[in-house]
Amino acid sequence: MKILIADDSPTIVDVIRFLLQSQGYEVVTAADGIEAISQIYQTHPDLVLLDIEMPKMNGYQVCRLLKSDVYTRNIPIIILTSRDQKSDRFWGLSTGADEFITKDFESEEDLFVLIESVLQRKSSSKNHRDTSRLFGAHEEQSASTHPSITEVSVLEQVNHILDRQLFQATIVNELGYLAINMSSFFTTIQSIFTLLSKVCEFQVASIFLKEDRAFHHFLYLVPPVCRQFLETVKERVVKTYQEHHPLDPVKKIDVTILKDTEQAKREQYDSPELQVTSFFAFPLKVRNSVIGILALSSSRECAFTPEVLETLQVFANEASIVLDNAVLFKQLEQKNLDLETTINELTSTQAQLVQSEKMASLGQLVAGVAHEINTPAGAINAATVNLMNFLCSIVERFHRVKQLHLAAEDQEILLTILTQLIWTLTEERKSTVVIRNEMKQMEALLATGGYGENSRRLAKQLARLQLHQENVQLLLRLLNIYPPEPLLEFLEMCSKIVNASKDIKMSIDIVTRIVNALKMYSRLDQAKVEEVDIHEGIETTLIILQSQIKHGVEVERHFGDIPKIPCHANELNQVWTNIIHNAIQAMNGSGLLKIETYRKSQEETSENPLSSGDITNHEPRIGVKITDNGPGIPVDIQTKIFDPYFTTKDQGQGSGLGLGIARQIVERHRGEIRVTSRPGATSFEVLLPLRGLQEEYLAS
Repeated sequence: MKILIADDSPTIVDVIRFLLQSQGYEVVTAADGIEAISQIYQTHPDLVLLDIEMPKMNGYQVCRLLKSDVYTRNIPIIILTSRDQKSDRFWGLSTGADEFITKDFESEEDLFVLIESVLQRKSSSKNHRDTSRLFGAHEEQSASTHPSITEVSVLEQVNHILDRQLFQATIVNELGYLAINMSSFFTTIQSIFTLLSKVCEFQVASIFLKEDRAFHHFLYLVPPVCRQFLETVKERVVKTYQEHHPLDPVKKIDVTILKDTEQAKREQYDSPELQVTSFFAFPLKVRNSVIGILALSSSRECAFTPEVLETLQVFANEASIVLDNAVLFKQLEQKNLDLETTINELTSTQAQLVQSEKMASLGQLVAGVAHEINTPAGAINAATVNLMNFLCSIVERFHRVKQLHLAAEDQEILLTILTQLIWTLTEERKSTVVIRNEMKQMEALLATGGYGENSRRLAKQLARLQLHQENVQLLLRLLNIYPPEPLLEFLEMCSKIVNASKDIKMSIDIVTRIVNALKMYSRLDQAKVEEVDIHEGIETTLIILQSQIKHGVEVERHFGDIPKIPCHANELNQVWTNIIHNAIQAMNGSGLLKIETYRKSQEETSENPLSSGDITNHEPRIGVKITDNGPGIPVDIQTKIFDPYFTTKDQGQGSGLGLGIARQIVERHRGEIRVTSRPGATSFEVLLPLRGLQEEYLAS
């Protein structure tokens, strides 16, 4: 083993030489930095003991120069110095030294152990073996032809090394630019190949990557390249990858072939049969893991010099980062697309859920509305059947009256009575209680008029006719002159026809009111933003829910003086429906429902934390408060009532979306919904800005 001692102190050199020779080492010495470099190139030592403070070039400069030269970079260097500061040790190791030891070591055994350790690392180093294999021929040629080392030659070599490092730094900057300004995955691959073609000459460059479970092999061709040459490159690249991942079987490979555009005119089928003579592959490492292979191939022998291979190693190190970022960027783009798709699907699903809740609410409403419409519809049907029967009977009754041969004056009296009967169509139908009271009064009047035991039956008939008092006197006059039965039967039949017509009209009015309420509730003919009367929307909702209210819910209205506001009427109607319907269910269909509306001129401090919305402070608003006297909402679930799918109702009675949708609608109108609850008083307060959706309204 040959060791070079570089130190300007003859005493230190003599002592160290004696110690090393006693251990059987061959020793070479140098007194300054230039001489040390010259001796290294001429004698090729197995290890260098290097002092820091030397003439011409200090130890740091010598170490950096040797480690920058591919011919000497694998020679182990131990810095042996009198400096013992931490900064000296840090800088010495940073320049490329393998070990650092001070001259005041305790015993020579410490030095011997350190030297043996470094030499063993050198002999077992894979980099050393690879470099010997790759650079052996060049090293032998250099050793035989290397000129004598002078200060000028060292300076030239330093400049050469600096130029090479500047070239490598430029490449690193170019690759760094690709890493920062990330484009698509394929564009990044193309850019790397383009830059690689500027670094050295080759015929095929390969980038082999594994992404998830898929393998991608990108080949960049500089024609002429024959098919056999290309297949050989593919096989070698895959084999190199499997050397790093022996347990990862390479099956299906996605191959992409690119060509040098400057040589594209020379097609592959015109290429001569060439063999792969030079092939070098560099593992692409990121986070201590090989993610792929960068390989170059050429048909020329010794196509890649050691300096080129050194530059390619730097290139591969930086390209690893760029390619890893490109893969991550590609995956990020895909995840963004997947996320966008998911968001669109969620938005669509949310819209479907909202629509489902609307349909569920509508289903509940339809059941009540159907019942409400069924009642007047049944009344219309019954009245129509009666009317048809009455019209059939009236002809016979009329003939019987005609047979009485009424005098002209009496005919006029009968016509007056009929006219009054017809005019009662515009009057409300009298209740049974009113008719009974009028019958008692009529019976008393007839009893004094000498009608005897017929007074009760006649009073009942006259009361049902609902005649005015003066017309009753006229009718009694006719009954005293002519047989009463034909006249009374005819008039009674006319009265029944009038009452049937009243029933039909009243039932139609009820159906019309319900239909108009439904139309107002859904606003099917008007989905845009419009100025809406909040009171009208609340009243419409109460009509729609009438079937649930009328059996035991008392409604108190305390409506304030509030203006119309621009909004989506059908959406707010759904808010009122959800809140009022929940209140009715909470009271089990029986209780007090209080609805208040009012105007607020400024933001008031809310004592209730259960609120939502973003109304600007001091912005004028209108408020709608709906309060029921049900059992209240338990404290432990009050914070959950707006959560999607949260419900305390039995299965099939609620989806748990109603209040969540109500809150979304209110917030869409830039409003706020608040809740306060205790046993006997649960209030939902909806606050809406007075200007509503003014911008949308003006835009429409």
